[in-house]
Amino acid sequence: MNDYKNDNPIIEKVANDELIEAGLNQAVDTMHRISIKHGFWDSVDGEWNPAEKIALMHSELSEALEVLRKDPNAMSEKTPDCLALAEELADTLIRIFDFCGKMHLDIGKAVVAKSHYNESRPYKHGKKF
Repeated sequence: MNDYKNDNPIIEKVANDELIEAGLNQAVDTMHRISIKHGFWDSVDGEWNPAEKIALMHSELSEALEVLRKDPNAMSEKTPDCLALAEELADTLIRIFDFCGKMHLDIGKAVVAKSHYNESRPYKHGKKF
């Protein structure tokens, strides 16, 4: 990471946005490449179901919920240096990034744009929770 700190907050924000965008898009490229290599996009008929892929993202979130219900401080069995909760959330991100790669979605740009939009919204977006 760059140690350079600019005194101009606008320039600093733009630089940070660019890092976020590039980092997320690099993660998309990497996760999608790994997924292809391991056959997750191979199919018998050449077709794939986007709804199924989104359901798999959801299933990873459900696994994270189960970790919270059982023991939020449990260590992962697959990645011993990580909490099980972090592992399940990582699985969710991996599936999301892979999907974005297949769909050619610029998730980095979307996250930066959405975060700027959210900054302009009221506290809790005007809702109770």
